[in-house]
Parts: sequence; structure tokens; C-alpha cells
Amino acid sequence: MLTTLLFGCRGNAPAPTAVEAAKFEVLSDTIDAAGRCLVMIKLSGGVSEAQAKAAAESVLNSRRSKCQGVIVRSYLNAGDSTPFLVSSLDGNGIAHQSGRQAEQTRIPTH
Repeated sequence: MLTTLLFGCRGNAPAPTAVEAAKFEVLSDTIDAAGRCLVMIKLSGGVSEAQAKAAAESVLNSRRSKCQGVIVRSYLNAGDSTPFLVSSLDGNGIAHQSGRQAEQTRIPTH
């Protein structure tokens, strides 16, 4: 049965499709003391998580050569306090985390 699960597609799996990035507006773009680019973007319209990731990756890649690392906070509305998605680029590659997860994993400093 396991071989059926592993080979069920028999080489006919659909090719992966590219996701179109959501349209976005850069709200802020700064470089911190450590040389990291910190970018906040506002996503336009109703977007899926995949579209938000594609938009963030576009920003990450555009600043790759300019900074030591890049952090992009993606918001659905300019006034939101919690980002929809937090994306980062460092020596280990690109990572994405939903905004709610990022808020929950913050460690209080005092």
C-alpha cells in the first residue's frame, strides 16, 4: 500500500505553477545599525498567503545585495498593528512566518 501512495502519480504529477505576487506599496524602507534592511509593505486587495509570500520575496530579492539581511513586514491595511506576514532573508535563506505567529513568539524583555 505504501508503494501505491509513493508512486500513485506514476510520473504524471502536475507541474508546479508560479503564484502571481500581490500588488503592494512600500510604507517604509530603512537600514538598521546592524546593516539589515527593514521594510514595511501594504498589500493591495484580497490576497492569499502565497501571493503575500511572492510579494515579500520580490522585496527580499531586490534588497539582497544592499543589506546584510532583510526583514519584510507585510500588512493588509496601513493602520494594522500586527503584520499579515513577516518574511526574512539571511545567510540561511528565506523564511516566512504568519504575523500572528510572530507576535506570539515574541519574548518579553522586561
